[in-house]
Amino acid sequence: MATVGALFIMILRPIWAQPGVALSIKSKGDTVEFSIALKNAKWLDEFIVSDKNSKETLWAIRLSYYPDTVVQYGQVPPPLRSISAVQTVPATGLPPVRLPIGKEILVQVGYMYDELFDESGSQELFTFVIEPTGHINCWKVK
Repeated sequence: MATVGALFIMILRPIWAQPGVALSIKSKGDTVEFSIALKNAKWLDEFIVSDKNSKETLWAIRLSYYPDTVVQYGQVPPPLRSISAVQTVPATGLPPVRLPIGKEILVQVGYMYDELFDESGSQELFTFVIEPTGHINCWKVK
């Protein structure tokens, strides 16, 4: 009977153990810094910043196998062990456009987590606005 109970717990993941990410954003002078924290997930997969209204991708990087991390807008994180992040938009080596002041910006964070017998992935969306004062308001998109 104990085996059936353990299997039941593994199949129906408790709500408090659902995978996800938390994102906090702060401005440091001309730099915007994103702190990404994993919740019951293994690693990050992608990070995409786009204009919410035009849907234009401003900057995108692949972060395959990166754990919790801090990313500065326009700066590809340094290699981690034998893993390297890769910029996909704009073309590698080119700087992204400057983040607009007062406009809604969408951030998509992809991540990977363990399922019962396999690995799975998901993404979460956040919106932020940089105020003229430099203050950043950020909220999760439901």
